[in-house]
Formats: sequence, C-alpha cells, structure tokens
Amino acid sequence: DSTFRLCKELTKITIPDEVTSISEAAFFGCYELSEIVLPDSIQIIGKQAFSRCLKLNNVDIPNGVTDIGITAFAHCQSLTEISIPDSVTEIGNGAFAGCISLERVKLSDGLTEIIRGLFQRCVALTEIKLPDKINKIGNSAFAYCRNLTAVEIPDGVTEIGDQAFAQCTALSELKLPKSLTHLGSLALWDTKITKLALPDGVTTLSERALKGMPELTELTVGAGLTEICAGALADCPKLDKIIFGGTTAEWKAVSKASGWKTPDNIITDLFVECADGTLEYIW
Repeated sequence: DSTFRLCKELTKITIPDEVTSISEAAFFGCYELSEIVLPDSIQIIGKQAFSRCLKLNNVDIPNGVTDIGITAFAHCQSLTEISIPDSVTEIGNGAFAGCISLERVKLSDGLTEIIRGLFQRCVALTEIKLPDKINKIGNSAFAYCRNLTAVEIPDGVTEIGDQAFAQCTALSELKLPKSLTHLGSLALWDTKITKLALPDGVTTLSERALKGMPELTELTVGAGLTEICAGALADCPKLDKIIFGGTTAEWKAVSKASGWKTPDNIITDLFVECADGTLEYIW
C-alpha cells in the first residue's frame, strides 16, 4: 500500500512480470506520471491505485485483470480513453470519477452492475455502450456528464439509482428497457429529455423520481401504475401530457401523494390521456 504515494516527480514506470496485484494508493498523487506499462500477470488494481495521477493519459489494462478497486483511476484528468477487458467482473465505486478528459470507454462484457459514481463528472464523455449483462445502474453513476447525449439501457436492468443521470444537461435520448421496475430519486434531474416512456414494470413513481426535468413535455406510464410519491413530477414546468395505459377509473385509483406535481413554475395545465377518456388538472 502507498508504495509510491505522492512521488510527485515520477514520470514513467514499468511493472515487472509476475506482479499480480497493485495495492491501495500505490501510485496515488503521482502528478507527473504519464506512462505506465502493466504486465499480463496483473489481476487486481487496488483502491486509489492511480488516483490523482493528473498526467496519466493512457493505460492498457491487461486481459486477466478481474478487479478494479474503488476510485482506482479517479481524477486522472488527462486520461482520454479506457478499454476494460472482459475478464473484469468487479469495478469499485467511482473508479473513473472526475476523469474530465475521458471521451471513449469500452466496458467489460463481464460486468453485471454499473457501480455508484463510476463515471461521475466525466464531462468529456459523449456516448457509452452498456454491457448486455448489467442489471443495475447505481447512484450517481453518470451524474454531471454534461456532454452525454444519448443512452440505451439494455434489457435486464431492473433499477436505475438516485441521481444516476443527474445534470447530464445534454442528455436528450434515453431508451428504458421493459425490465425496469425502479427509477431512483432525481435520476434524470436537469436533463434535456422531452418525452419519456416508462415500462409497465414501473408500478411506483418514487419520491422526486422525475423532479426537475425542465424540458419534459410528455410522459407515458403503464396501466400497472399504483402510486405516485411526493414530488415525483415536481418542477417539470413544460409537462402537460401524461399518457396512461389504463382507464380513467384506474388513474383515479392511483395513490397520489400531496405535492406529487407541485405548481412551482407550472404555467400549463396537465392532461391525462387514458384508454377511455382524458382528465384535466388545473394548477
């Protein structure tokens, strides 16, 4: 642990063959380190191993690495691309958080979860392909990726965590899978999405789930919706249409918390189109 921590003049290192693990904070804060060669024997890259290596612009992660630790490459501000081999099955929270120059990412097909804060504040990231096997996108996974424009969530994902795409201010296209059952608080806060269709498996709009979507005009929800929690649609000033898959009677039976759509900044009425008619809410 911390073997070369804060060696501020170190510029290059070659890790010899047969080394299998780089432990916690081994190269943390090596601000001038721009090049590193990892051997094929490496299996584990530990917590904070290369965190805050500000000039590290390229790293080849060998096939055979299985585990990348918490914040392992966080705040590597010069890192422009990363390819994670399919041997990697575990990536720790915030492993690439704050990599502000990161533009291109290839993720391991072995991943089953996009962990909390994985790409938080990767402001240069414009697109990403998510592995087919993932079942969850964690809290703040892509928060503040302000140049991310479109994301397709693969089938099999059941949960999108709190603030997962918060302040992705260029995000205008988001395709949600039929498997989705939970959308966390402020998951799409301050995005540019104008129309959103939630799959039938989402039976509850959780508290503040779609709060603060300034461009949202139309929301489609399934007939299985049973509950809308407090603030679920708050501060969506342009939202004037909800398309509900059930009848007007079924919509009226949906439990709606006080303040489910607060009137702050609301200048339009809200129409709910049901299978047998339309209801109007006047704020």
